[in-house]
Amino acid sequence: MYLATIKRITGFSWERIGTLLGCTRQTVYNWTQGEPVKLENARDVAQLHETLAYIDRGSHAETVAVLEGEVAGRSIISMIVAREFSVARRLAGKGSGRPTATWTQMQPQKPKGRQDHWTDRIAAVDDEDVDRSAGFVPNKVIKRTKLKTR
Repeated sequence: MYLATIKRITGFSWERIGTLLGCTRQTVYNWTQGEPVKLENARDVAQLHETLAYIDRGSHAETVAVLEGEVAGRSIISMIVAREFSVARRLAGKGSGRPTATWTQMQPQKPKGRQDHWTDRIAAVDDEDVDRSAGFVPNKVIKRTKLKTR
């Protein structure tokens, strides 16, 4: 989850995120696919996430400009690579961040036209009533046919 958020905030490739964490792009990708992460690496990922979420300016371009800009003769990225997360946060300053996503309940879609469904083709003998306790109510019987017996 943290790695996906880091990628969303910065727009960096897995290779660049790997550089920030001191590992290869393949390692970062493998972590996203569920491979176990060592404790010290998990701490670094959490601190990187916390730092980037604090610095986040709301767009990739602005956030990357802050990360690559020089403060006190060093770039924020070089401070992050050196694991100076608190210094990087202090010198970069708090960003506006991104608006939180608001999830709304999905509204049922109205069908454009009646679609053929297997329940519409149920054949029943004239004397039989369709079992309504089976969990569905047939919409409309289009054609009734007699079952062929041998």
